[in-house]
Amino acid sequence: MNLGCHAVLFGNRIKTDTDNILKNLAKTGFAGIEAGFRFFGDNVSALAEALDKQGLMLSGFHIGVKFNQFLAEPEKTGDFLYHIADKIREIPEKVMPLKNIVMSASFENLPDDSLPEENLRTLEEASVNLDEIASNLKRQGVIINYHNHALEFSDGGVIYQVLRDHVPNMNFAFDLGWVEAGGGDIETVLKETAGRVWYVHLRDVAPDRKDFADLGKGISDLPKIISLVKEAVPGEGWLVVEYETGEQDFDRYTRARDYLRELGW
Repeated sequence: MNLGCHAVLFGNRIKTDTDNILKNLAKTGFAGIEAGFRFFGDNVSALAEALDKQGLMLSGFHIGVKFNQFLAEPEKTGDFLYHIADKIREIPEKVMPLKNIVMSASFENLPDDSLPEENLRTLEEASVNLDEIASNLKRQGVIINYHNHALEFSDGGVIYQVLRDHVPNMNFAFDLGWVEAGGGDIETVLKETAGRVWYVHLRDVAPDRKDFADLGKGISDLPKIISLVKEAVPGEGWLVVEYETGEQDFDRYTRARDYLRELGW
């Protein structure tokens, strides 16, 4: 399995100081990085060239969408995803062997504490349109991997269940820290989505359960989680360590890579 890290920790610096950021990330021992549309837009080819210069791969290209747009404006939303797919298909295989779109969604029309029936119908109807897009992209060799936050697993995990059951042509890029923080069971969701998980984000839940800690400093059972990931994710897949907040320190990722080695990875 490929091990990567998420460049989101460095914010806009990944765009304004790309070569320097990538040069230092290459020293951490990870094979590749995940980066996002909000920093690079259509200029994915320039990112690919910079990655190739440092001997790094692009594990996935992250985008954010408003989920209800799959119902309100399915053609426009689909066109956006097809456009991104066209861009990443141009990236050489040595830089991006798996053409992964990592997609997160916002649910402004859904309350945090309940899920009325009308919202459930909206989710299901939007999911049908999303599945058609995911199916079309899969035929082109591009995979949509859904990246969750805590919300998908709140309220008994209803949003996750809708996505699991109504978007069979979409893979999951589970953020295992958010699965845990949202009340989901990591072992269960990995088994329920067997064959649809080629990409995961690894975090360690902080002792106060309100944030995340550096790997090995929190309360997550990482040895068990990593064992589950090794069983669930194929060898060509990706495990990506994500630090989103805190000090923009490359040594945090070096220590994370060393910690994974201690666990036999």
